[in-house]
Amino acid sequence: MSVALVILQFFVIAFICFQEARRKSPVVFLWATLMIMFGIMHPFGMLSGAAEYSPAAMDDASVFVLVFCIIYIGVRELSVMALNVDFGSSLAWKNLAPKCQEDRGKGIALLFLIVISYMIISFASQSGGLLNTSWGGARDIAADASYINLDQLASILFFSTAGVSCFLFMRGNKALAIAMWIGILVVVLVTRNRIQILPLLVSIIALVLFRLERITVKHVVLAVVAAVFVILIVYGLRAFRYYGTLQNFFETFRLKDFIEQIAIFFRTDNGELGLRQWFYYFIEHDNNFDNFGEGNTYWRMALVFVPTQFSFGLKPDDFAQAMGAAVGLAPGGSMHPTLFGDCFANLGWSGVFLGAFWAFYATAADAVVLSFKRPSLALCSYVLIASSLVIIGRGAVYNGFFPVAWGVVFLALLAFVTRKGLFAVKTQDADRKTDGFTPIGERSAYEREV
Repeated sequence: MSVALVILQFFVIAFICFQEARRKSPVVFLWATLMIMFGIMHPFGMLSGAAEYSPAAMDDASVFVLVFCIIYIGVRELSVMALNVDFGSSLAWKNLAPKCQEDRGKGIALLFLIVISYMIISFASQSGGLLNTSWGGARDIAADASYINLDQLASILFFSTAGVSCFLFMRGNKALAIAMWIGILVVVLVTRNRIQILPLLVSIIALVLFRLERITVKHVVLAVVAAVFVILIVYGLRAFRYYGTLQNFFETFRLKDFIEQIAIFFRTDNGELGLRQWFYYFIEHDNNFDNFGEGNTYWRMALVFVPTQFSFGLKPDDFAQAMGAAVGLAPGGSMHPTLFGDCFANLGWSGVFLGAFWAFYATAADAVVLSFKRPSLALCSYVLIASSLVIIGRGAVYNGFFPVAWGVVFLALLAFVTRKGLFAVKTQDADRKTDGFTPIGERSAYEREV
């Protein structure tokens, strides 16, 4: 029975990945993350005999995930049909690339370059020089910062505008797009913040996804290779942190030691691929921890625009810290047990019904992307949402939701200010004013005729 359950949950998650990839939805990045971190690793851990938790706990995890996914599939398909939100053709390269020619995106590109320049210069100056930057220094700077600060604003703008590189590549400005990707790499190497690599990886994967007309076995193989490559990058960036400052890295780096440290992460499940174990831990202890089972992650998301200190106690503290305390981390330490584990920790077995919440969230995310008429803004929202969903899939739910909540508001304001219009208005073609382009998600009269 145990083997049947783990195999079944694998194929159910694979089916969701296929459906979301077929739609070319940013939500595919959520399910690809869950596939890597749980769908594959769960049966691997069980069948290898290396699991540290009871078979009953692992079976319960399989059942939880299966029911969660079944609810997700049902609600997702119903909401897509009800709202008529399915943009597989709208984001196909052959349809989207011509629209990109009618939108220059210069302002967003300039803003993104200003943001990454500020992030590099600001962090280097606060660290006492570029070669003195380190991950520990970044944590100290963040701890000493005021509640609202320029660095936090820069982070929101970074994720909100990073998708302009994807737009520029589709538009044919490949040299500038690559230069922006290099800029993202520099930011990551300076700050050591691994999640900042996501817009680069998401943009490249999205460009490949937009070109797919149908998914074949070859594409599945390429996806597996890409997943392995992404994991190596993530673990490599983590190993990079261990060197401390950039100066120490340049002075002491040895490729053999670097590779060995990455291998240790894999052997000990010390990293993203091992986070699922805390899901088992919570199941085995029946959520018997402080602040568990109260839905605090979702209360905090609902009050995302209200500063915690001004919420009169209504906005809970970050639930990731409660999970960190439950597994024995030092005060302030946070734990992210994949989205499945976070759902269980928040509501226990009732957390399976959060599959419906995330199905509605997925459809709403699609609708947001489709709502932007300008391809530059649509692709910025796509990369923003996809990047946040990777973080959410990892289990850092509020940390992933925060930038998308504020980022979508920023992009909406930007669309309004530039007077390009935010929402596609269904009027007669002769009366429609689109400033030189057709809204994404709609076809022009010419396209309908042919």
